[in-house]
Amino acid sequence: MKRTDFSVDWLFAACAPDTELLPWNAQFTPVDLPHDWQIRHADDLYRDGTLFYRKYFFVTDVPGTRRMLWFGGAYMDTTVFVNGTEVGQWKYGYTSFWFDITDALHEGQNEVLVRCNLRHPNSRWYSGAGLYRNVELWEAPDLHLMPDGLYVAAKEGDNGAWTVAVTAEAGSVTAASAGRTLTLHLTDDSGSLLGTAAIPADAWAALPSPDGWRTGKETAIYKASHTFTLQDPALWDLDAPNFYHITAELTGADGVTDTLTTRFGCRTIEATPDCGLLVNHKRVLIKGVCIHHDFGCLGSAFEYSAAKRQLEILKSMGVNSIRTGHTPPAPQFMDLADEMGILMDVESFDCWRSGKNPYDYGRFFDEWQEKDVAAWIRRDRNHPSLLFWCIGNEIYDTHAGSEGADTMRMLLAEVATHDPARNGIPTLGSNYMPWENTQHCADIIKVAGYNYGERLYASHHEKHPDWVIYGSETSSIVQSRGIYHFPLSQSLLSDDDLQCSSLGNSRTSWGAESWDVCLQSEQRWPFTLGQYLWTGWDYIGEPTPYHTRSSYFGTIDTAGFPKDAYYVVQAAWLDPKTHPMVHLFPYWDFNEGQLIDLCACTNAHSVELFVNGESLGRKVLDSAKGRTASWQAAYRPGSVKVVAYDENGKVVATDEQDSFDDSAMVCLQADRKTISGDGRELAFITITTRDKNGNPVRNANDRVTVRVNGAGVLVGLDNGDSADPDEYQTDSRRLFSGMLLAVVAGNGRTGTITVDVTAPGLRPAVLTLNAAPFEGPVRRRLPPLTFGGSTQEIPVRKLALTAERTALEKEHPVTHITAARRPAAATFTDIEWQLTDDKGVPAVNAAMQPDGDVLTVTALGDGTLRVRALVRNGHDAPQLISQLELSISGVGQLHKNPYEFISASRFDASFGDIGNGNERGVSTSRTGRSWVLFDDIDFGPDGADTVELPIFALDGEPTTFRFWDGEPYAEGSTMIGERVYHKPKQWNVYQPDTFKLDKLLRGIGRFAVELNVKVHIKGFTFTRHSRAWDTLAAGACDAVYGDSFTRDGSRVLGIGNNVSLLFDRMDFGETGCCGIRITGWPAPSAFRAAARCPPTRCICCLPLQTAVRPSAVWSSLAHRPIGASKPSRLSPSRGRGRSRSSSCPARSLTLIPLHLFEATTYEPRNLCRPCRHRAH
Repeated sequence: MKRTDFSVDWLFAACAPDTELLPWNAQFTPVDLPHDWQIRHADDLYRDGTLFYRKYFFVTDVPGTRRMLWFGGAYMDTTVFVNGTEVGQWKYGYTSFWFDITDALHEGQNEVLVRCNLRHPNSRWYSGAGLYRNVELWEAPDLHLMPDGLYVAAKEGDNGAWTVAVTAEAGSVTAASAGRTLTLHLTDDSGSLLGTAAIPADAWAALPSPDGWRTGKETAIYKASHTFTLQDPALWDLDAPNFYHITAELTGADGVTDTLTTRFGCRTIEATPDCGLLVNHKRVLIKGVCIHHDFGCLGSAFEYSAAKRQLEILKSMGVNSIRTGHTPPAPQFMDLADEMGILMDVESFDCWRSGKNPYDYGRFFDEWQEKDVAAWIRRDRNHPSLLFWCIGNEIYDTHAGSEGADTMRMLLAEVATHDPARNGIPTLGSNYMPWENTQHCADIIKVAGYNYGERLYASHHEKHPDWVIYGSETSSIVQSRGIYHFPLSQSLLSDDDLQCSSLGNSRTSWGAESWDVCLQSEQRWPFTLGQYLWTGWDYIGEPTPYHTRSSYFGTIDTAGFPKDAYYVVQAAWLDPKTHPMVHLFPYWDFNEGQLIDLCACTNAHSVELFVNGESLGRKVLDSAKGRTASWQAAYRPGSVKVVAYDENGKVVATDEQDSFDDSAMVCLQADRKTISGDGRELAFITITTRDKNGNPVRNANDRVTVRVNGAGVLVGLDNGDSADPDEYQTDSRRLFSGMLLAVVAGNGRTGTITVDVTAPGLRPAVLTLNAAPFEGPVRRRLPPLTFGGSTQEIPVRKLALTAERTALEKEHPVTHITAARRPAAATFTDIEWQLTDDKGVPAVNAAMQPDGDVLTVTALGDGTLRVRALVRNGHDAPQLISQLELSISGVGQLHKNPYEFISASRFDASFGDIGNGNERGVSTSRTGRSWVLFDDIDFGPDGADTVELPIFALDGEPTTFRFWDGEPYAEGSTMIGERVYHKPKQWNVYQPDTFKLDKLLRGIGRFAVELNVKVHIKGFTFTRHSRAWDTLAAGACDAVYGDSFTRDGSRVLGIGNNVSLLFDRMDFGETGCCGIRITGWPAPSAFRAAARCPPTRCICCLPLQTAVRPSAVWSSLAHRPIGASKPSRLSPSRGRGRSRSSSCPARSLTLIPLHLFEATTYEPRNLCRPCRHRAH
């Protein structure tokens, strides 16, 4: 079979979504493949559209030749036309496919037109769009070897003898098989012939009529088999990946008519319930990571150079296995894994019938899964790196009902059809393992991957001793390279800068407690196979916990720059005998006096920290508890250094961080000096800066401009910043945490490539590369987009904060903080000030008065707080946060104010698996009871019984909230409401809901929220109860004064002359108050006055001292509603009061009766005619 690259000289046009026919006025532009349409529009990565790819090519008619068009992947819902004739459709965007186009061709020029229909949302991550993998044109005779029909199963026998069972398939459209021979050749990797077998056509087995999953035009399929024997073969192993080859030849009277070759390896793989994973009979712990398929600034377009670089960086971290989340990879990726000794967990689908997005694969599953499973398995089944066939990730169908088990059996049967020798082990990765239906599915498949289910390992292993258990997804600790949110002791999921802390203290609600806890799981559960960290590499999409552009989960960012987590994983996964290491973080450039958490991760026995030459102590690391040590030190300019020692006290590794100043020069470092001039190979250039002393500027954010001249072209720029809104494929970007990646390719010429990088105020840098000679077509690269903003901007790198004093007290309650910009010539001058607690929640124990670069802070209550200065640097969100710690003592204690928003992260006690929620909220346990308790809340004398909570529920099901006055189920506590929240799910979006409680909470109290499922709660706000319309006891007045009176509990007795009772906080709202009812015990003379009152008049028209009987109702009503901003008085001598204003609520009400028991106010309605007042 002749295979020709078909990836160059295409034309591309984007049209409206669901366009069936190519518009006559479609605007085509030249592109070469692979091509990702979306990546050049970083501000709109999820556009809908119908994508058309057109290519003209010439065909010379050769009788008996079949031509097939092969696609490595096309995203998505693809239809292929040749000369206007539809030759096939393919719905899934991640499996490879081909169509026989022979019957649509004619001699001379032909046209192929490919249509991809793209609708969003179709994935939970960035998919990219279009022909994002290679395309090939295949030519074969009428009777030909099936492209995916060569299957090899190498199995170990006795005494070092291995059997190599080979099956080859041949297909025919019209030609007969008589007189043909299929010959199989076994060779080693050097080409030495080890065996040959010739199988005549009469020994071939004719398969039944072509299966529905086949896409060719063959009318007959034949199968021939032979088993070779290898004695003591060189094994394929992780450290020594050795290969063998099978070549199949079809011969006839005219000699060899078709040839097909596949590569394989001899290895044994066994997944056991108790002894873990055995590779060639040796225990291998899976040290795996999950990755998606994009390459940052290159988008989803497959790049061999980028994939090789990615795997090399991951392997240097200690990785020995990759889980392709959650789709089959490009075929070349599997080749690389073979060659680098990396085990592959190859996934198929992220959903079955129950889709996760409106336009995902769920809408095609029933009709297309058989074709996709066949394409997936048959393409990759001979790869020696193959470990798992994962038939689904987090499949809701397995949880929803028994139909999920039926679907699983169907898929397992299809996998077995195409891989009967089990070259790969079928498995499932699931986050539904706590529930019965999915456990039933696990009992069918037996090899179960747990997504964030480590807590279930022990109990499930005991209950199901035949299950093979491993962590298919673990970690999910988010971090931004070079960003540090202090203190380390405080778990901080999110902050105003839209970054996550690289200290390792940004924990998601479902993820691991810490890196050390995550990486020690195999020691706690040694029967497991190991784990796959989510993720090894940042990817575009799923930017938890924000709504930015790319994820924060990776140990390596989208640019390929390692985060601190990369070294933490190294410390756990690298052998200290062969690869001793130590890594110190963070960098060393903060505010003088600021308390800094310094961390060192190492695989050595112990580690010692030196700050400016002074030792802060040596720490011995216990591998069972983790590989990271930490210290705290106040920042002083200079250097920090860590020294790692082995068990004998010998120094085995060191790392050092020096203080630095502003950037003074640009520095360039390329990963290679020579690339092919044909545009198919990439060079990756790291751009950094150094200060005037030559020290690396670790937090540099300078904007640089990249110009590539000569025989090269700039392909893209990537800094790994998830929150950066700049384009990926542009010629100017800012460094992020001191680094920027430039990707360069050849432009079709040979010779020198010159890379010039400039930045305002910095010494520029120049790098030269060589574009080597090449053969074959040139892959043209689209020129980068020109940056549309100012390339002369100078961002603020640092805000240096200084304080008059950092310890405030009663005698010195005020301090002033001054901020100085670095560099001083920065373009941006904005500064925002905040006072917060350690979690970034606004502090209530101090007040601030900003005045430009100076902040005045006044102490209000005891405790600690942080002064934070933020700079946006021209962006919507702050780009950097500078902070100092303050302490306050001797001023007094403050209570929580429920009438201002209280962040859920300020809880005082909890029960269950309480984790970080988005936006400084909390998340409750996924299963079982959990609660959070808030103490020391001042509800005031009026209290509150209405609370609003912003809630993010993970599904749209009804969720029961239980509210408590006090700690749930503790003695003296009361449940004050059981309410149901039910709103449509919006992912990562808090939706507020208001709940009326069964009890009015007053005074200093406690409030708790209890749930039995996982939700995120951002916080809460109570609505202050208004007592203006309540029946108030006289003794509840805020003040009473006058000549004579007695306060008797709820009553005021013996009221003499000129006595006033003051009721404060009387909010009558906008409508105001027109009446008040007073219950009391008047003097005896009042009864005689009552007898002379006209019976037709309302009692409210009587003098206030008048009543008709003991404990009578006294009333006095205003002609206009009581609503004055100043207190309204009801005079006992006049009998009725008048409001000075009706435009705003009254703040207090003064009543002057005799013996007063209670009073009730009324709204203005039902007034009697004589007095126009309320009738009683």
